[in-house]
Formats: sequence, C-alpha cells, structure tokens
Amino acid sequence: MKSIAGALSIPRLLWSLPRALWLRPAGASVEEYFGGLVGRWNFDQVLGPALDAMTCQPASRFPADEVFRKKPRDKSVLRSFTGVAGLGGLVDGLADALAKSPGVVLRTGVAVERIEPCNGGHRLLLSDGSSITATTVVLAVAPDVVARLLQGPMPALARDCTSIAMAEFDSLAVLFDAGASSLPPLAGIIAHADDFYSALSRDVVPGDRHRAFTFHFRPGLEAASRLARACDVLGITPGQVIDHATVHNRLPALRTDHAATIASIDHQLHGKRLGLAGNWFAGVSIEDSLLRAAAEFARLYPA
Repeated sequence: MKSIAGALSIPRLLWSLPRALWLRPAGASVEEYFGGLVGRWNFDQVLGPALDAMTCQPASRFPADEVFRKKPRDKSVLRSFTGVAGLGGLVDGLADALAKSPGVVLRTGVAVERIEPCNGGHRLLLSDGSSITATTVVLAVAPDVVARLLQGPMPALARDCTSIAMAEFDSLAVLFDAGASSLPPLAGIIAHADDFYSALSRDVVPGDRHRAFTFHFRPGLEAASRLARACDVLGITPGQVIDHATVHNRLPALRTDHAATIASIDHQLHGKRLGLAGNWFAGVSIEDSLLRAAAEFARLYPA
C-alpha cells in the first residue's frame, strides 16, 4: 500500500509552525514559502500532500498568502454543522427555498449562450433560442464560463478570466456497514503519492450502523479503479459497499498573480451593472464565496 498520513496528525504540524507562518510574503508560491519554512523533505513528505488534500489539486503553485488566510470572525455564525442529508442536503434545501420565494423565476434545462449589451443593460441569449433582458446581471460560474459569455462585450475581462486555470477531480462517496472496516474512527485521510488527494469521513457524525467516506481522486482514473482503490484503503471489498456515488468537480487553480488578476477584473466591473461571484476571487471555500457575493451585492445595491 502506498504511504498514507492520517489527517488527524496534520493539524498538530500546521499549528505548531512558527508565527512566521502568518507573515508570508505576497507573490510567493506555496512551494517557495512553505518549502523554505519547514524544509524540502518536510514539505514533500507531509505539508505538501496536506495542502494538496486541502485544495484537491497540486497546490505547490498556489499563492502562499491565500493559504490559511486570516479572516474576520462572526461568532454568531456556526463554524461547524451538518444535516441529516449532509451539507449537500442543506444546500439543496436552501436552493429550493430561494426558488419558491416571491419574484424568483427558475428555469432548468436551458443554458445562457451569450451576453450582449442592451439599452444600458444586458440581453442573455439562451440555448432554446429565447432571450432575457435585465438591467443587472450577476454570474456565479467558473472563470472560463465567464470568459465565454463575455468575450464579445468585454474582451479584456474575458482574457483575465481565461488566465485563471481550472483543476478537475472526481469525488467518490462510499457507504458500508460500520463493522466491515477495521479502521479506527477518522476525520479523514491524506494521501501521499497516491491516486487520490484525500478522503473525508462521516465518522465525526454520531452513528453506529454505517460509515461513509468521500475520496477525492486525481483525474484520469476509471470508475472501477477508483472504487477498487477506495475499498483497498478502507480494508473492505467492493461487495461490502452498500451504495456509492461519483461527482466530477472543478475548482480554480490559483497562481501567484491571482490578486493582480482579480484587481484588474474588479476595475473593469466598476460602474457596471454586472456582478461576478463564486469561489475563485479570494479563496475556494464556501465562506470565501459568500463574502464575494456579499461584496458584489453591496457594490450593485449600495445602501
């Protein structure tokens, strides 16, 4: 079996790093800064794989100042939570509630093909041949999708968005009887030089009948091989898997020039009734996405 580090031991390493961890210079990559801080061997064997697992992609070229970035804390907001159907169920419930709100029109099975200027606003040309006009448009999509939609009316902004690469990975969730695996309770697993970046566990949620893990695999591995590797790590057979599901994911691959790129994008959005939101502005977390959405709302609809 390839070398695997338990995720529960990694936080102790991260929080034991000197205070200089929070004083990293702007413009340095993760590999340049953290490799120099903890040493090449420690970075390659421990910290590098931990950061790869956190970002679900090779993180060595990530901007160092975007990792563990200190953020304002609102103590009235829960820091850790889940639901009966997991976080995905909570998100689905929120989306359903928003779709049923007064004034909200939800259209499924149709895509926006292009955005054009129209009488001081925007016209959205849809895949079914229809169009929608609006004074204000907010896009919460990946940067390459923004580039495709706006390459006509805003070519410079489209070029900036094109420069932001995307990383792809496949997530496999497996459910099995609690007694099938001899692995002790885990928060997760961090892989080193393996087919997957990490595996997150539902062991943190009380329950004695079943266990569930979600593996984040590097791209290119066939479905049967992903399942076989997950079972090998868990010490079970594919026949002991009660249920499993796979989702293909895409995340932004931030680079050291990312802050300058976002500054250029924001400059071009200034004064326009066009908003951009998502997880590719100041980090890839859910919290980062919400902060960007709130900032864009405040810009477009000032009090």
